[in-house]
Amino acid sequence: MKKGRYLSEDNASDINQIPTSGSIVHQTPLRSCHLVNHQSSESENIMRSPLTQIDSDDQTDRNIPVAHISTNVPVRKKDRLSQIDKQLTMAEIVKNGEWKNNIQDNSWTLVQRNKSKKRFTGMMGKTASNSTGNFRAAEIKIPLFISHVNKETTESDICEYIRTKSNKIVNLEQIKMKTERSYNAYRLYVPKHKLNTFLDGNLWPEGITFIGFIYFKKPRDTLLVNENSNKYNI
Repeated sequence: MKKGRYLSEDNASDINQIPTSGSIVHQTPLRSCHLVNHQSSESENIMRSPLTQIDSDDQTDRNIPVAHISTNVPVRKKDRLSQIDKQLTMAEIVKNGEWKNNIQDNSWTLVQRNKSKKRFTGMMGKTASNSTGNFRAAEIKIPLFISHVNKETTESDICEYIRTKSNKIVNLEQIKMKTERSYNAYRLYVPKHKLNTFLDGNLWPEGITFIGFIYFKKPRDTLLVNENSNKYNI
């Protein structure tokens, strides 16, 4: 190694470098050594400053907590849109649908009418009253219409036939027809409580038609017009 000289302010100092020790030794005056040490400290600070800055940044980055982002956040809007997309139209349902045949069930179904809610429905007695007793029901008679009676049959023949069949005496009235017919028609009054007996087909001879007598009433407006016309002699 070469020997050099370091000139200070008084030009009297030498610098000896010894290569055997493997390190550089500076022999300088006290004043110049202080200057060199000051400069070396500044250079060391300059060289260390970026390192310390980097280390400080790394330290701060390590201390910052990292926020965990959850991926399971429910998104209602997207769910609703997906549900709307999954809904099929009526045409798609009909196209992809399967026809289901109705299974026939041979079981019986009992159909009943609703019971009457009339609380004040009258009941009828069933005990037969004696002919000699005074307590008996009044006999209410209902008109009955019979037709297609032979013209040779008399009224007495009809009354006798009904008495033998039903043990009831009836009154007959022959109905006058507007047009001449080949048969006669009669109106007879039968007891109301025996109406089902007289409406039985087994009671009447073959070919005789019978039905409950129907009264054809005039409309109320026609009656008012007739009353007014008679009142004012119109």
